[in-house]
Amino acid sequence: MNFIATDVARTVDEALLGSVPARRDSCERAARLDRHMGATDEGAEGMYRHPAAPVPLRPVLLTQRAAAGMVAATRRLVRLIAAVGDRRAPDFPTLVERLGYRVPPCSVLTDRPSWNRWAFAMARPDIVVSGGRPWFVECNLDSAVAGIEHLSAIDGFYWREPTFAPVARALRMSSMDNFGPRRDVVAAAARARGATRPTVALLGHRRGPGFGGEEYFEDVVNDFARHGMPCVFAVPDELEHGPAGLEFQGVPLDVALRMFTIVNAHEDPLDVTAMREAVHRDTTLVLAPEAGGVYTNKKLLAWLSEDAAHLSSGDRAFVRRTVPWTREVADTRVEWQDGHTGLLDLLLKERARFVLKPADLFGARGVVAGRETSDSEWHDAVADALADGHYIAQEFHRPDTFMQPVRQPGSEEPDIVPTTGVFSPLVMGGKGSGILVRQSADPGATIINTPRGGVMNTAFVCP
Repeated sequence: MNFIATDVARTVDEALLGSVPARRDSCERAARLDRHMGATDEGAEGMYRHPAAPVPLRPVLLTQRAAAGMVAATRRLVRLIAAVGDRRAPDFPTLVERLGYRVPPCSVLTDRPSWNRWAFAMARPDIVVSGGRPWFVECNLDSAVAGIEHLSAIDGFYWREPTFAPVARALRMSSMDNFGPRRDVVAAAARARGATRPTVALLGHRRGPGFGGEEYFEDVVNDFARHGMPCVFAVPDELEHGPAGLEFQGVPLDVALRMFTIVNAHEDPLDVTAMREAVHRDTTLVLAPEAGGVYTNKKLLAWLSEDAAHLSSGDRAFVRRTVPWTREVADTRVEWQDGHTGLLDLLLKERARFVLKPADLFGARGVVAGRETSDSEWHDAVADALADGHYIAQEFHRPDTFMQPVRQPGSEEPDIVPTTGVFSPLVMGGKGSGILVRQSADPGATIINTPRGGVMNTAFVCP
């Protein structure tokens, strides 16, 4: 499949870079985007851009078929992840045990189905396009998935830009509704519990400006209010549990939308005592439930890859063409290329073909790519992963490159460079709410994220 709308991209780039004034405007637009996203010489609040990464001059331009295909494939993947969890464990507590879920200090975990059903309503997979095919390298299920607020900021910036926006409209580009689908999930969850006009608390991890604070989520709070759902920003420490459920400054709440990760809540630190009481008493619903963090565990992708033969023919074909070969790191025998072999022997013999990943971490922490290590380093990494007991081994698919106009740091001249990307469709209640793109100008990059030299961008859809 041709993911990038290359003909449209050429037309846009000619308009943006085809003259001296246009090139100057493009560089000035890049500087405005940096300021808009809070970038500094040391980096950017919220991990928008690494200081060494170039600033994109426009969105990544996807074909309509590619964008719709990513959203549809995400819906299907989420269904299969839920199904493989059910197949491997008779109930949720057993699943938690078999995944080796390391319960964090600020846990609000519950096995109540009426809560945990909403774990599958908010998804953000990471997709690498290789050989023109999308590959799901992981799938996050959580209301605190990074992306929607960044997408809204970047999308809005481009649509307001006087030099880019007219070109985008003339070429009939579009971007997805960032806030609407998640807002619909909150409304649906509230209705299921009898609240038709819910009062919502958006839970950040600190007061004040910057990433995760009140100003960062101001647009989201206002969007809820404009659509008939009174909304307040709160930090978990500010909540109390009253007779009917969670309260903020005496106001009863119907839904608490959690916008921080439970696993890191103790680092801020956050007091989740009131939230824990809500879970225990089954009162104010907290979205997403912590079960989303359980189902984000990458061992579920390993189980899905391993169990593909037991699926229907359609689902089996889907898994084999979209999920890289993935296994839990263990001293066991596995199927590989129509044969059987020891997994540890396979990893040591085929170092360049695999990546080791912690099953329950994010942000590429602990990831080791075989192609970037020596034989001895890889041997040690495999041994460490085996001893840890919480690692997967995943076949590496080299990302395709595509051209992107950028302004390099410290330069006043734009350039068009080959980039690679990770595409993360935000799918809320089955609907797309945007596609976050993390780009790298290093064509040989194995891990593409902002700490490793990348930049966040957005994708626009071209007819």
